Amino acid sequence: MSSKQREALRGRRESPQEDEETSRTLRKAGAGCLTFLIIVFLIAISPLFFDEGSGADAGIDDNLSAERLVEVGMSERQVLELMEKPTPPWTVLYLKQWDGGDGWRIAVPSAGGTQLQLSSRDARVDASPYYAYIFFSATDRDSEPTFAYFERSSEMVFHVGSLSCAEALAALEAGNHQTGLPDGSACRP
Repeated sequence: MSSKQREALRGRRESPQEDEETSRTLRKAGAGCLTFLIIVFLIAISPLFFDEGSGADAGIDDNLSAERLVEVGMSERQVLELMEKPTPPWTVLYLKQWDGGDGWRIAVPSAGGTQLQLSSRDARVDASPYYAYIFFSATDRDSEPTFAYFERSSEMVFHVGSLSCAEALAALEAGNHQTGLPDGSACRP
């Protein structure tokens, strides 16, 4: 290499200040990339540290998850598929139009903003136009059971609501159903 070429190369060298600045910039970029990779890694493994039942995809495991997950318009099959195994404490309440007599009854909102007056009194398993799945808490008696109301003809949910344990027990008693209060329910007297 000639002396002119060497001089040209020396002239192209950066000053010590520029060299230090370039080094700092490269370190910052490296630290930024490392930080980005750590964040991506932590996000990727975060599901391992959370309870499986707390996600949006979790199924029905009690009255509160039933209230959160069951929606108007769902089919009975969809509701059953949401139930986690083992199933939460739940039962079926058969309902018919209230006939104006004595006994337990409830006003339930239905399509078009109307109120259905329903009763479990003398409602029969094979001839009831309506029914409700009642989901109970297994641990908290003060946590109100969730009622998912179905229309038998469509097997679709038309209302979701909750009642106290006392009301749920009164509904089951008035209906005189064989299903009764499920094992594991915190509403046991």
